[in-house]
Amino acid sequence: MGKRLAPLVILAVLVSVIILTGCNMSGSEKVSAITLISSKDGIENCCKESVCEGLNRLKDDYEISFTVVECEMPDLSNAIDNACKESDVVIVAGFKSSYIADTLDNYRKIKFVFVDSTVNNISDFPNTLCITYAEWESAFLAGYLAANITEDFVVGVDSTLGSDICRGFEKGVKFANNGARVMPGINKSVLFISPGVLKLDGQIICSVKADMGQSLYDIMTLLIKDGIWNGGEIWEADMSSGYLSLEYNSDLAKELIPETLQEEIERISSQIISGEIKVETT
Repeated sequence: MGKRLAPLVILAVLVSVIILTGCNMSGSEKVSAITLISSKDGIENCCKESVCEGLNRLKDDYEISFTVVECEMPDLSNAIDNACKESDVVIVAGFKSSYIADTLDNYRKIKFVFVDSTVNNISDFPNTLCITYAEWESAFLAGYLAANITEDFVVGVDSTLGSDICRGFEKGVKFANNGARVMPGINKSVLFISPGVLKLDGQIICSVKADMGQSLYDIMTLLIKDGIWNGGEIWEADMSSGYLSLEYNSDLAKELIPETLQEEIERISSQIISGEIKVETT
């Protein structure tokens, strides 16, 4: 499975990509305050914890003020208005953000990062960066694992999961065993549930992990140290970025997943990263 790249390697890759794509580079940039605006209901607790962990490290490493605000979608514009009075960077997580372009237009000097969501007409907003995560790629690995541990060739899927991650999971199941079936419902011994957790007989075997906190830390470090900002774009972080992985429950993995199967998953992960295997969501 995709081993996580060291932070310095990730930074080097990001710098190379950003230089080649012609983003703004203007030397270091002073960032004194960051506000995270988080949806009360639209972001999983594990994702919020990851985001806050990354931003708290950023606060400690660069002596930046960091504030967390929770609100619901009807109050998002007001929350942004208030955050922009105090912050240089506003990070928005857990919202369907396409409907707030008018609000963004009022704050061209503030930098915005939308986590796991997008903004309409993003190229019109060079102060705004959207990050999405190709979780369907690591879900493919979870599907491959599920097909290899089910005894009745049936795998259950929680209907509350997003469509892309479900498709990735199902493609992984079929890649392992074309005769296996993926069925909606939670009364199955092997079950894939929100937020990307694979269970066997009620025990968590592994989970799809998007390291949102590390991605934010690295993006903000590039801005603070080098003045590099890739605004006006939607960046899709896939497994090759190092921010996506399949994380095992280490104790159960040793007991329930043969070493040969783990090696197979490692090989498939490498093939996804190299592009040899492409996980489509259509």
